[in-house]
Amino acid sequence: MRVKQGISIAGIQAETVVGLFMAVPIVEKHLLAEARMTSGTEAAQGRVIRSLHVVGYAFDLGIAGLTPGDADELRDDLVAAMGDEWDILIRSTHVHVEYQPHWRR
Repeated sequence: MRVKQGISIAGIQAETVVGLFMAVPIVEKHLLAEARMTSGTEAAQGRVIRSLHVVGYAFDLGIAGLTPGDADELRDDLVAAMGDEWDILIRSTHVHVEYQPHWRR
């Protein structure tokens, strides 16, 4: 996995590291290329106030180039592998993954 220049992993939580270990191989299988972490704990323009990124419970992996159908298949594979403690959202350029166990909701 590569990390986009300028992002931060300062304060990333242990659960998030486990999530990266689970998600990266699946993303790489779909991309047929090395995964790229595009967002971690850094401040970012447009980030929602209560974002789990800033408290270390979320990350983004780039998926530019996947068709909408391929991106949906990627999401299904991530959900199947990671379970229901994770919210996985497909965006046009990245997949957003956040640790969101039911007890935290």
